[in-house]
Amino acid sequence: MTTRISAGGALAAIYVAFFSTLFLQLGPGVVALSALPVVGMCVLGGAVAGLIAGIVAFPLNALLLEVNGYPGWDALTSTGGLAVSIAIGLAGLGAGALAAGRIPRRA
Repeated sequence: MTTRISAGGALAAIYVAFFSTLFLQLGPGVVALSALPVVGMCVLGGAVAGLIAGIVAFPLNALLLEVNGYPGWDALTSTGGLAVSIAIGLAGLGAGALAAGRIPRRA
């Protein structure tokens, strides 16, 4: 389990490390890419880890946007930003449940 948590932490660290570079290219839409480490964490750690990663992604994205000179909290709570953050959290929960085998896969 420790190896899985370390791998999930590495995914988050890679996202944080490349955020500024991607922000210059994509603008505030780069926040949607936070779904990748969230889904990766839930595949590695299960539904609870995915939900926690999805919840943590919201303030982390706000902080990263603020560091890059964009009003992060306002952007994430205004038009569409909150819906995207909720969707990322639910994607984490769903992918974690799917990875844990709680949701049967169709053939």
